[in-house]
Amino acid sequence: MSLPDRILLLMADVLEVPIERLSPDVDREALPEWDSLAHLRLITALEEEFGIRPSMSQIGDVHSLGDLVLLAEQR
Repeated sequence: MSLPDRILLLMADVLEVPIERLSPDVDREALPEWDSLAHLRLITALEEEFGIRPSMSQIGDVHSLGDLVLLAEQR
């Protein structure tokens, strides 16, 4: 399974939305479920899944699935 697909599944689980509502270009503005608390849960899940430790500025810069993929690629 590709990295974007793994992150897509992770997002669906953390945000508790059907995977059909997500796409490679999904961003925070398009999903009401992706609020600030969900953002922190998503980053924590990404840290656990991929063993990364993003900086606070990196966490703040995440606005889309693509940003999450770039963060995970830094592992």
